[in-house]
Amino acid sequence: KKVLIVEDEILARLGLRQLVDWRKLDLELLPDATDGEEALEMIRNSRPDIILLDLNIPRVSGLEILEFLKKEEMKTRVIVVSGQEEFVKKAMKLGAYDYLRKLNLSSDELESILEKCLGETEERNTMHLRGIREIRYEEIIRDNRDIFAGTSNYQSLICILAENP
Repeated sequence: KKVLIVEDEILARLGLRQLVDWRKLDLELLPDATDGEEALEMIRNSRPDIILLDLNIPRVSGLEILEFLKKEEMKTRVIVVSGQEEFVKKAMKLGAYDYLRKLNLSSDELESILEKCLGETEERNTMHLRGIREIRYEEIIRDNRDIFAGTSNYQSLICILAENP
């Protein structure tokens, strides 16, 4: 999973990079974005799974980035890391996953929210794949039954492999 840090203050960026053991969490840190325009470019090109986002950044605000993610229906989890609590409510309405106060942020707090975020992402991915099963053509022909019985909502991927005569 890829993580993007969007923060204009260099000390805050360095602090976030050093706060947790990213490799232990099996997370890849992308190059940081120092303003909103850089962030949007990184989001489009790298498709991060998680974004640590400061709301008060130059050029394009953190709230505008959240609006972009919502409009594009991207499944990126955004953890707002900010000292400006007046915008947090709006950020949560725009789809932010969680909020961490920038001041006195602990490594345990950040690691805990990242693990929770990763757990829910993995759970969603496995739920999506759980219903996949292989049905052979012979079964469809031989069995006179509805192969989709018991499912209310399904998608089909059909792969036909031709055998040499």
